Amino acid sequence: MDKDFSICKYLLSKTENDEQMEARLRMLCVTMAKDMPEETRKRHIRPFFTDTEFMNRIAGWMNELPEAITCGQHEFSDWLELFMMSAEAESTRYVIRLQAWYIHFCCVEELLTMCRLLQELRLEHLDPVRNRMIHYFREARQLCGMPSLSRPAEGIEVSIRLLDATYDRITRNIVLQAEELLGVHTDHSFVEKVLECYTKARTAEELAELCGASSIVTFRRTFLRLFNCPVAQWLRQKRAEQVLKLLRTTHLPLQEIAEQCGFANQSYLSDFCKRNLGDTPINIRRNKN
Repeated sequence: MDKDFSICKYLLSKTENDEQMEARLRMLCVTMAKDMPEETRKRHIRPFFTDTEFMNRIAGWMNELPEAITCGQHEFSDWLELFMMSAEAESTRYVIRLQAWYIHFCCVEELLTMCRLLQELRLEHLDPVRNRMIHYFREARQLCGMPSLSRPAEGIEVSIRLLDATYDRITRNIVLQAEELLGVHTDHSFVEKVLECYTKARTAEELAELCGASSIVTFRRTFLRLFNCPVAQWLRQKRAEQVLKLLRTTHLPLQEIAEQCGFANQSYLSDFCKRNLGDTPINIRRNKN
């Protein structure tokens, strides 16, 4: 949507000769533009979003637009909140259309705004929208190489498929922001710290220390819940992935690979490869294709 596009001007242009509708819409636009505390503003716009006929008409006009409104439009979040607060069918249909647009084009700022509003409003008629958003960021988590959550978020069905979704602008930080806004889980700092420190650790104790854990027992328990496997097993898997990548994509001497991966010497690297990768480093490199 063009940044010069005005939601108020567009809606007013649709009122034609309906003076009563035009006056009510102008009143809403003035209310939207006022600088006031959040609770006061919500109280002022309540008469609008609870008006069935009014909301159905303006949401119907918005649904006629070929493109979605975005953060480029003035007072975007206020208008989005208005349509999300209304339980009228036309308003909900418009919100669902907006979400589909943002997911398809990976509109990060708009997606995060919708996540924030979903958490703040917590309205029953928005449950399908919230569930779809949680599923989108759960898929994004996997594509970013992040550990899956210990169990599917409540209300999410595995059968949901976001066939038109794109994730090209999604980063780990954005996934964590979205999950925080949606209230999916509260262990983001733990996950972030593990992903930041694991390359420097060889044991669970070392990783716990690097992450600033006060108790190794609690650290192990939390890790198992969030990563779905014991610390030692996860570290071994990550180490194996590093060794395999260096053997298959570089011509580094085996001694140098051993040093980079934290092995005392080439012999320890060879033993590790036999136990965890099923062959010697030389054979793995030779059979890389």
